[in-house]
Amino acid sequence: MMLHPGSQAAAYTPSLSTTARRDGKQTTKDSTLTNNNSTNTTATPASIAAANRKKGDYLTALAIMRPCVLDYDVHSCSSYSASYLPENIKTNNPQDQSSRWSSGSNNQMQYIMIKLKSMAVAHTITFGKYHKVHVCNLKEFKVFGGLTTSNMTELLHTGLRNDHEPETFLLKHKTNSVVFPCQYIKIVPLMAWGANFNFSVWHVEVKGIPDTELVQETYFQYINVSNDPMATCFSKGQTGMNV
Repeated sequence: MMLHPGSQAAAYTPSLSTTARRDGKQTTKDSTLTNNNSTNTTATPASIAAANRKKGDYLTALAIMRPCVLDYDVHSCSSYSASYLPENIKTNNPQDQSSRWSSGSNNQMQYIMIKLKSMAVAHTITFGKYHKVHVCNLKEFKVFGGLTTSNMTELLHTGLRNDHEPETFLLKHKTNSVVFPCQYIKIVPLMAWGANFNFSVWHVEVKGIPDTELVQETYFQYINVSNDPMATCFSKGQTGMNV
């Protein structure tokens, strides 16, 4: 079945026709009865997710929802060089060689961390690049995520090609079949394409599910099985939606 976002169910309009009786009088009948009163309805992902949410099936609702771009702020970084500020990763400007975060060192203690505007289930991360190959591109890196900065889970371990094409990666968002939300996402460079060069991240975009009700439910399920003591404190008077 094809889903068409924004479409609505067709209105029920009986179709009347006339039929001659033997006594010469006319009668009417509802021709739609021959179709068993069926109507043409088109379900949208949002309506299907809402139906599953109403039934308490949050995992199915999450699977149906379409990930969207998540707003974030830069929380912190290990260091930076000159004018290559960490906030530059929010802007996608591949023609500008200064539109990037560049670390002040090339050791494996470097990182840049973002804080999502609201807690969400993060699905993908996209890295934009300079319009030419660059020695500071990340040949190897890791991505971590969590509700706090002190207890984070590894979501990804991979590397970028040294070219100009943006790359998108799936992020781990389940542990032991339990979906977990994130508030913080940390990118840890491990190796640049050029030996002894500092690390550069040009642009970062994260997509996921920010739906308040669904994320709250995953949050409460997660803290029931989580060993993160800081996560449980959010449930006392807060939902963790804007921590």
